[in-house]
Amino acid sequence: MKLNFTKLAVTAGVLTGIAGSGLMATPAHAVPAASTPGATLTAVGSDTTYWMMYGIHNQYNVDNNVNTESPKDRIINVPPVLTAPFPSGAVTVADSDCAAQSYDVNNLTPPNGSGAGITALNNDATGCIDFARSSRGQKVTDPASDEFYAYALDALSWARFPGSHSPINLTQQNLIDIYTCDPITGAPFVSDWSTVGGAAGTIKKYAPQTSSGTYSFFNSKILNGATIDAGCDIAHKSTFLEEHDARGVLSTDKVDAILPFSYAQWTAAGKAVIADLRNLTTLGSINSVKPGASTINEVAPVGGFHFLGTRYVFNVAKTTAPRYNDVMRFTGIDNAGPGFICNNGATKIISLYGFTPLKKLATGGGVTITSYCRKNPAAL
Repeated sequence: MKLNFTKLAVTAGVLTGIAGSGLMATPAHAVPAASTPGATLTAVGSDTTYWMMYGIHNQYNVDNNVNTESPKDRIINVPPVLTAPFPSGAVTVADSDCAAQSYDVNNLTPPNGSGAGITALNNDATGCIDFARSSRGQKVTDPASDEFYAYALDALSWARFPGSHSPINLTQQNLIDIYTCDPITGAPFVSDWSTVGGAAGTIKKYAPQTSSGTYSFFNSKILNGATIDAGCDIAHKSTFLEEHDARGVLSTDKVDAILPFSYAQWTAAGKAVIADLRNLTTLGSINSVKPGASTINEVAPVGGFHFLGTRYVFNVAKTTAPRYNDVMRFTGIDNAGPGFICNNGATKIISLYGFTPLKKLATGGGVTITSYCRKNPAAL
């Protein structure tokens, strides 16, 4: 596979720091069976996990304990879009399974978002796509051949701008009432911040693009199964933006704007390990709980809290794909043993990018051994 980025939106210092920080050491262990030495594996999909997976795949590509084949396997992550801050050059995919396929602005655009990535993986009959990044979990409509391997936690909250008329806390019902409408009038059930404890101001709804896992999760979890803009007429629709990017919010809207935002993305931007797209926003609370290290958890500790918007993030493997066994060595687990990520190989990278690594517990999904992944888990 050939990869050609004409511009890279992270500094060389960040990537060099990762490579030189001692993050390469990974314990040796039994792993799922390999099928092809030197396999080149292509991932597409989620915006939310792109930069974290970029760091993880760079780590895996030089690992000497798990990635032991000669020549080594290599992971390539195709960006969700080919515009800054993502790498903006062409990505040409070509290996023994895949005739040359180029993602660029003049030809084939990359799958943008979890849903688009999973669809592309399932539609691929050439071996050009080997697994998908996803910030949403398994749906009943996903093929049985799809395996969802959760490897970290994120949290989805809502963002507000300085001087906002919004309160700092919204209940789940507040969010449902803001983002859905009375089908009779076509207007939101709540359209003014003063109705939910803020100052007077007409609420300006922003939402993530609809192919994203963030859009799917916001609907299923935050809105409790409702859909953004359900019942709304044209005049009361949300403005859709690339997820976790507040730069598209109009300056005249900021004081009254609301938009979903990933805690991990917000945190990583604050660490300057990814481009800062927060545009001075801060994250609000839901049900009086704020997302943070003590509230983003699989199970709330005794006397503690669990943030409503906590979610797993995943890599999705397809059992019928030609490089399935090689994908498993990187990001899966079966009863023979865990692959690189599921054996705790990427913990420091996961934390660096604002996500919470999973603890070593039961894997589930028919796998009898413990690992740092969950296979096909139920939503939190």
